[in-house]
Amino acid sequence: MQRVESGNLLKSPVELPQLITPRTFLNALRQQSARAAKIPIDTMMLTCSWDPSILPKSAVVKVAVQGLLIQESTFKGNRLEPLAPDSPTVSVLPSVTFAYIAKTVWNLLHLFVSFL
Repeated sequence: MQRVESGNLLKSPVELPQLITPRTFLNALRQQSARAAKIPIDTMMLTCSWDPSILPKSAVVKVAVQGLLIQESTFKGNRLEPLAPDSPTVSVLPSVTFAYIAKTVWNLLHLFVSFL
């Protein structure tokens, strides 16, 4: 609560599993992103990256999220791998950065990647 009142909520990683309603938090992030980008909220799309430096420059409002879990797989480096037979069935993902971007930006990025 202190981080919210001081305006520092997005300055350090947020743990979505600890929020009562993560959907409300993500919607507020979308609203803030649309406001910062000066575009309609319904033209925004959620994106994420393990490496925040590769998010588009238009992703002005970003939040690092930690504490997400993945079941029946593990995250090694930059890819998912199957679990070893003696591994726990649930593992914690590394911190990931969420941001809302304009759908038009996403379409351009997708088009660019499809040519590679």
